[in-house]
Amino acid sequence: MQSLMADRRALWRRSDSLADFEATMSALLRPCRAQERRGARYRTEVLHERVGALGLTAVRTGGAARITVAPDRAPSLLQIPILGAFDSHLGRAGSRRYEAGAAAQLVDAQAPLEMDFDAATRMLIIDLTPAQIEAMGGAAAIRGAHGQRRVPLEGAAGARLMRLAHFMLAEVEAGPLGPGAADLGAGLEQALIAAIGGAIDARTDSPCRAAVDDAAGPLERAERFMREHLDQALTPAEIADAAGLSPRSLHRMFRARRGATPLAVFKEMRLQRVHEEILSGRCPPNGLTALALDWGFNHAGLFAADYRRRFGRAPSETLRARMV
Repeated sequence: MQSLMADRRALWRRSDSLADFEATMSALLRPCRAQERRGARYRTEVLHERVGALGLTAVRTGGAARITVAPDRAPSLLQIPILGAFDSHLGRAGSRRYEAGAAAQLVDAQAPLEMDFDAATRMLIIDLTPAQIEAMGGAAAIRGAHGQRRVPLEGAAGARLMRLAHFMLAEVEAGPLGPGAADLGAGLEQALIAAIGGAIDARTDSPCRAAVDDAAGPLERAERFMREHLDQALTPAEIADAAGLSPRSLHRMFRARRGATPLAVFKEMRLQRVHEEILSGRCPPNGLTALALDWGFNHAGLFAADYRRRFGRAPSETLRARMV
């Protein structure tokens, strides 16, 4: 097996052995088992690069094979067929075929997976961190992307995601990145989240589309629920449930109508409540820190910075001005 470790971020593995492919993928992403097909010949490839917060892995087996992936704590994966196709089996969810230019697959970290690779299949796998998943609308986007964890690659939105995938693949193939990798990674991460969300949202048969198009009702329900629970640590899923939407649709609605995520709007509501409490003289005897904790701000320094950004001065300055 030829091996090149150019630096800590880059990993290249090429081999004629499917066992080497299995060992590399198990160590790199999630435990997996590779089964050979009788008479098949293999020329496996695993190319991996970290670009900022993104983990990019290009793989191919060179021959038809069954790959069984065990459930694990992390990461969740976006699997984009660049060439060829694979059949994915998800237990009770049934089987689905993913072909280059047709659809990619979102895989939850906790989901076991069985895939049948065509001989010519080449796949780009993108690690998805919890923060990235949250930005796409939460774990529900992984568990239930149109019931089959399917991200369409057809149409204008899907074509954008596919172009981004080809760009990422070219970066992986080019080898180790230079000092600008962090800046590149930040840009790619934002583009990726937008592209995946756009591809999912482009499905005209989405069960949530009608609710989002008539967003006044759900938006009002969501914001009322948030205002009534400012002292609680709400999750996007809880807010979405109160609004009658999926987490992904909730995220899309807030981005379109408020220009921010639901949790960002929730934080602004909390800052406003703290401000009102100070101005009305309801700051507790033990001070601003206790008041901030009462409304969900657990880090005094970050709270003060957020308050200054929102109101143009520190909370202590607001308190002193009120007492004058």
